[in-house]
Amino acid sequence: MPRISYPFILVNCKTYAEATGDNVLKLSKIIHNINESYSVQIGIAPQFTDIYRVCLRYPDIPVFAQHMDPIKPGSHTGHILPESLKEAGCAGVIINHSERRIRIDEICECINICRELELISVVCASTPEICMAIATFSPDIVAIEPPELIGTGIPVSKAKPEVVKRAVNAIKKISPETRIFCGAGITKGEDVSKALELGTDGILVASGVVKAKDPEKVLIEFVEAAESTITEKRHPLRDLMEKAFAGKRVLPKKALVRRLVRLGIPEEFVDQKIVSAEIQSILRKTYKNGEVYYILQE
Repeated sequence: MPRISYPFILVNCKTYAEATGDNVLKLSKIIHNINESYSVQIGIAPQFTDIYRVCLRYPDIPVFAQHMDPIKPGSHTGHILPESLKEAGCAGVIINHSERRIRIDEICECINICRELELISVVCASTPEICMAIATFSPDIVAIEPPELIGTGIPVSKAKPEVVKRAVNAIKKISPETRIFCGAGITKGEDVSKALELGTDGILVASGVVKAKDPEKVLIEFVEAAESTITEKRHPLRDLMEKAFAGKRVLPKKALVRRLVRLGIPEEFVDQKIVSAEIQSILRKTYKNGEVYYILQE
């Protein structure tokens, strides 16, 4: 099962004919090729009957289920067993989409089951207030999606940027480790850029890709917009620190100073600036692959 990195683009196939059966394999091939060429990663949420075939054909693509039921193996005819999604190859699950809402207690239970099975939980919410409530359960990802904008081509990041910003602030205050996605009405690269600028870590998109005349063109526009945005937001010390850490996750402070001097930074500047509390804070942030934390030791 592939790990995911941020920013991340998740394509929800819903039950569109354009992403059913053989068509979803065509879309998955496009995603596979783009993932091999760009650093921004794309995942897909096919229909349940297509999950295994997508995972089998393209094991490198993070595949998400569109729903799951908070049940254990047993007599539950017609339900979606979380363990079956894991066995099929899913990386994660979309929970509480506006088209498949569940109760708040079921959301909590689904998040806990995902945690037990090491499935990524992507929980949808329609308002900042609901985002705040869901954040108390510490899901992996919360996706803010006002339902009135879904499928309209009007992006929430432009129509209601204050909603996205309030959601970001609310979630980070309660569950700092939870990632935030933005969905509803995303059809252009500029929509992706705006979402990331507002503090989100990715997007959830459906018809804007699946029903597009040229899904490949749209997805390339999305990933290029995302790459451009994160490059602009890149901290000026990040490249330097990545060179100094040279693939290590933890580095003693003295070793960092020596490496920075070898990279051409004057020692007096290193002592005064690079190893300050502010820089140590920067180092602890998550970087390019969404997993590695740089930590200094005394």
